[in-house]
Amino acid sequence: MLKQVSEIIKEESAGIGTAGRYGGEELLACIGTDKVKPDRVAESIRKRVEQETIVTISVGVSTSKDADSVQDLVKLADEAMYHSKTTGKNKVTLFQSMPAAKKKSLS
Repeated sequence: MLKQVSEIIKEESAGIGTAGRYGGEELLACIGTDKVKPDRVAESIRKRVEQETIVTISVGVSTSKDADSVQDLVKLADEAMYHSKTTGKNKVTLFQSMPAAKKKSLS
């Protein structure tokens, strides 16, 4: 199943970014253009996974406007993904749209 989800992410990020495995069952797509909105790419991935597989995914999105480093960018996306998981699953959460009280500090 992980391979199938991975293939969907690779297809959806082709030509606009790159995709890879981040750890365990965590996959990552990095969108390297401002011609598309990352949250729309994430929603497209989520919908395809729901329609084409027997699993659903919780997705977190952060942008370069949110963080000063790649490490922080991934950490913020992870926080947003955790928010998706804990508030209903099978959805996309944009870090910027999370309630301030839910955002953890980067310390």
